[in-house]
Amino acid sequence: MSRRVAILALAGLGLAGAVPTAVASPAFRLLGGSGVISDGVRYAALRSSEGEPPLLIDTATQGAVRLPPPLAPSEARCELTGLGARQALWTCSRQQPGGYSSEAPVPILTDLTTRASRPVAGYERLFDCPQITCGPLFYRYDGVGRAWVRVNTGPSFIGVRYLSRTSGEVRPGIDAPRSQADLNRPGLARRLCPPARRPRAGPGVDGQGAYAEVGLQGRYALIPSTRFGESGGPLRLFRCGTRHARRLSRCRPQPCRSTNLSAGVATWAQGSRVWAYRLRTRRRVAIGSVPVGPVPSGASAIAVSHTRTRVFATALQQRGAVYVARLPR
Repeated sequence: MSRRVAILALAGLGLAGAVPTAVASPAFRLLGGSGVISDGVRYAALRSSEGEPPLLIDTATQGAVRLPPPLAPSEARCELTGLGARQALWTCSRQQPGGYSSEAPVPILTDLTTRASRPVAGYERLFDCPQITCGPLFYRYDGVGRAWVRVNTGPSFIGVRYLSRTSGEVRPGIDAPRSQADLNRPGLARRLCPPARRPRAGPGVDGQGAYAEVGLQGRYALIPSTRFGESGGPLRLFRCGTRHARRLSRCRPQPCRSTNLSAGVATWAQGSRVWAYRLRTRRRVAIGSVPVGPVPSGASAIAVSHTRTRVFATALQQRGAVYVARLPR
C-alpha cells in the first residue's frame, strides 16, 4: 500500500488524528471520494472521483489498498458495483472505438483474500430474451452473497434477476409481502417471521418493485417506513417469536431513509443526521450530522451504510462526498 493511500484511509477513519470539517458534526470526518459501498460487515470501498481504482478499506484491520479492476482499461470498463461474502463484484462492459459495445456486460468476482478474479459462469443466460426488453446496456450486477448475484436491469421492464454463483441458474425477483431474496441462501427465498411484512412501496412494474426491501439478520427484520400512497410510518424492528415490534424512530418530522441491518447494527438517516441502534444493547444513538446543501423536495439528502465498527454517510447533493464515523460500542 502506498504512503499516500495509507494516510488517506487512516485519516478518514479517524485513526491518524484527522481534523473534522467545519460543517460536519465532530463524529464525522470527510473521507473524500465519490460514493461508497459496503458489505455491511467488514469491508467498504470508496469510489474515486479522479478515475483511480476504488480504495478498499478493511475496517477490521484498519488498513486500505487500491483495488485494481480485473480487466485492463483497454479491454473493458469495469465498475465496482457490489461487496459481499468477501467478494468484490464488478460490472465490466467491453469497449469499442468511439463508445461502449452492446455486448452483454460481464459480472466478475474478485476474492478479497486471494485477489483472484473470475467471471460468474452462466451470465449469458440473462440475455435469452427479446432485445427490446432486456438490452445489455441496462444491466448492472449490484449485490453478491455466498450463493447468488443480484442483477438490476434499470429502466427495462424485466425487473430484478438473480444469478447463481455455482450453477449459473437464473431466477426472477421475489416480490411478495412475506418473503424476500437472500443472496446467502442456496434456495434464494427467505420467509419473514410473522407478523413481519414487507411494506408496499409502489404499484410495481411487471410484477416487480411493489414491496420495499426489508433488512434481515438472523431472527431480526428491520421494516422501513415506506407506505405506498400514505405518509411514512415509523421504523420498526421485529424479532422472531415476538408479537410486537420495537419502534426505533417515529420518522417525523423528517422521514427515515437509507435503512440498513447487518453485523448486529441498524443504521438510518433522517435529513442530515445519521442514527444507529445496536441489537445487543438495545441502545439508539445519534451518530451526528453531515453537510448536505439544498435538497430537492422528496429527495434523499444522504445515503448510509456501515460495517461492524464504522458508519459511512454519502452526501448525495455534494457530488457523493463520503464521511465516516466510529460506531459506538
